[in-house]
Amino acid sequence: ALDRFAQFFISPLLKEDALDRERQAVDSEHAKNLQSDMWRQYQLFKSISRKDHPFSKFGTGNQASLEAVTHASLTQFYETHYSANRMSLVVLGKESLEELEILVRNYFTDIPNRSLPPTVFSGAPFRGILPLQLQVIPVQQAMTLDLQFPMRSLESLYRSKPSHYLSHLLGHESQGSLLSLLKTDRQWAHDLSAGTTRSCSDWSGFGISITLTEQGFEHV
Repeated sequence: ALDRFAQFFISPLLKEDALDRERQAVDSEHAKNLQSDMWRQYQLFKSISRKDHPFSKFGTGNQASLEAVTHASLTQFYETHYSANRMSLVVLGKESLEELEILVRNYFTDIPNRSLPPTVFSGAPFRGILPLQLQVIPVQQAMTLDLQFPMRSLESLYRSKPSHYLSHLLGHESQGSLLSLLKTDRQWAHDLSAGTTRSCSDWSGFGISITLTEQGFEHV
């Protein structure tokens, strides 16, 4: 299994006769998401970001957006962006650390190292745009208040995980919690969840989602 996985990066087939089949698969996946409120709101969120940031790009792809992809452009993309020095690998197994290291060295050493520079993004995809309120008509019958807070990247804080503290404090459901106030005391909400919604190299996002009652919706 490791050998097969490694070959994706060492010598990918990139078969020309498979391009159209893959385009159709992506298009089918996109069509399935068209009536999904989650995906529709995700694309809306992306569409309001700065156009010079990659987050603003189309999130999934479809037949039209991939029409221009050729075997030559696909190969060029692989050679331009895929390099061992840009990759990280995690292997989990019942074997000892020494045995796992031998497996990794045997199967992954041949991944080409093109010494490509790291990809650096501009950061802050919503700079100069927020605060902003969006009203969305959902496909399914639902009344939800979603609050999104773009933040700095949290990757360097992986040991302390500050967003986990926020998620626990805001998402707790005991007496005296935010949900207890909104649900029990005021009858404004049914459920509440909070946590990291995006974790990227240059920014992250924290979100609070509240499922509202009709009375709660009137107080938004």
